Amino acid sequence: MKTNIPFINRVFAVLLSIAFCLVLVPSFFSLPIELVLFNPDTYHPVIEDETYRSQYPDIITRLLINRLYDVDTVGQLPPVMVFQDNLSYAIKQHIPTDWAVDVITELFDHGLDYLNFRKPAPTLSINTQELKSALILNNEAISESYFSSLPSCGIGTVESPAIPPGASVFDLPPCKPDQAGFPQARTLLAEYLADFFNRMPAENSIMGAVTLEQTETEVFFRTYSISRWGLRLLPLVSISLLILVSILLRAQREVMFRWIGRMLVFLCGICLFGLIVLLIGFDQFIALTMNPLLRQLIPGFDVLMLGVVHRVGYQTIVWVIVSLVIVAAFGLFLMLLRRFVKPSTESPAAEPEILMEEIQTNVESEALPEKEIKPETLEEVEETEKKQSGKSRKKPAAD
Repeated sequence: MKTNIPFINRVFAVLLSIAFCLVLVPSFFSLPIELVLFNPDTYHPVIEDETYRSQYPDIITRLLINRLYDVDTVGQLPPVMVFQDNLSYAIKQHIPTDWAVDVITELFDHGLDYLNFRKPAPTLSINTQELKSALILNNEAISESYFSSLPSCGIGTVESPAIPPGASVFDLPPCKPDQAGFPQARTLLAEYLADFFNRMPAENSIMGAVTLEQTETEVFFRTYSISRWGLRLLPLVSISLLILVSILLRAQREVMFRWIGRMLVFLCGICLFGLIVLLIGFDQFIALTMNPLLRQLIPGFDVLMLGVVHRVGYQTIVWVIVSLVIVAAFGLFLMLLRRFVKPSTESPAAEPEILMEEIQTNVESEALPEKEIKPETLEEVEETEKKQSGKSRKKPAAD
């Protein structure tokens, strides 16, 4: 006799199954995010890629130029330095590429340390000690390259005045001097740049490029901490809900296996279909979601971040697909296992059935007529024969 699942158990099983599906979908991203998104080793191959290496000197130059042309920090600049883009190009030519790669790598490592709760504050800074030495040694070349890119004095409305002896860099006009005054102008600008490079701090923060207020940073970190803690707990919650569903349906194991197996296969199939659609238009999806945020970054760094999002996001989705395939395979295994499971029987009901059979046997035995008891000893047998012979003699006499 099969055991039936109570109706109330089926109702609770449906409700818990819905909750399980809602929790399981984000649970698929828990392990891939921990293994890929917050793993520093994931970003190093992207940073060292030749596609983005040329962007790093430009990123460092932008940071220096922003600091150099900050009037509140440096003060009034000489009129000759009015061409900011020209000076930026001249400085960028003398920034070591290998050093820039190491700087960007350390920058990502510091950021991930903060996101992995290993640092108390987002101190995204770069060590410029080696850069300072390189720029001071090449200050003459930077000054010459900058003057070479300027329009010559005397063209248009700018005249070519002579540079008096003892003049300072503030006396230089915003143009390229003639051959006679070029060496003196180059030396004056080189000394000014060397003094500026020497006064730079040993570390420069990149937080100036990403404008975040202190209050916004604290709110973001609090929300991020709670969200990541909850994301780590989602797999445990999913397993707990699945155990509760199996307990409610344990009366019929074949129903339990079919219920859970179909639910896992159906849910994984829908998620796999959605991820495949996302992979087809992954570039467009990243452009729509990330471009508004990347515009706040300095030029060059936005290109790097876009490449990082593409590469890391793609790897994360691949890991999620692998997790979905494993869970779907487990669901198929449960559906196949159902065929080899015997229907559950009620063990307590076996005893009343045996008792009923005994009662029925006793009733039938009582209804049968009693049989004569046959003699068992020799004396009883002889006495019985005498009685029968005497009866037979009386019958003829009576006749």
